Amino acid sequence: MPELHPLAPVACHGDCHGGNTLLSDGPDGARVASFFDFDDGGPGHLAYDLAVYLWSNLLGRQLANPDEKVEANWGHFLNGYRSGEPVSPPDFEAITTFVAIRHF
Repeated sequence: MPELHPLAPVACHGDCHGGNTLLSDGPDGARVASFFDFDDGGPGHLAYDLAVYLWSNLLGRQLANPDEKVEANWGHFLNGYRSGEPVSPPDFEAITTFVAIRHF
């Protein structure tokens, strides 16, 4: 039987994709991402919140698997996220499962 690792619990935005994000310049000139539209928000798993972004990119391009553009966007998104917070291996591995769950 495989060992189960707990997934990171977070306060989820629940609908974290580019359409619910505003990029602006902060007071120091640095780019700041602000999220809005929290009607799907609540307690959940980090892997789910991250998966919604990937799901949105796949759905928007009507793809079953990522193409080069989706892979690039996903890579930038993850690098940006990881620049502020780590993503554990169990959380990262759960993302694809949550993409399928989000679609249903």
